[in-house]
Amino acid sequence: MSIQTAKDYVGRFLADEDFARRVIAAEDAFARRKFVEAEGFKFSKSEIDSVVADLSPEELSEITRGPWTGSMCECGREGMLGCR
Repeated sequence: MSIQTAKDYVGRFLADEDFARRVIAAEDAFARRKFVEAEGFKFSKSEIDSVVADLSPEELSEITRGPWTGSMCECGREGMLGCR
C-alpha cells in the first residue's frame, strides 16, 4: 500500500469516466474495494484520506460534478471517497 497508489487511483478516477462508473456501480464497500484492488490499486483509508485532503478545490469540484454524483457509500461519503 502506498500514497502513490492512492494518487494514481484518484488520477484514474478523475480521468477515466468508465472506470469511475464501475467503481460507483459496485454493490457495496466490499465489492468496491475488491474491484479497485483487482485494477491494481491497493491503499489504506489513511492513504486515500491524505490524497483527498491534498486535492485542489477544482479537483474536488470535478469529483462532485461527475457521473457518480449522488452515489453515496454506506458511510455517507461520495462513492469515490467512500469506505476503504
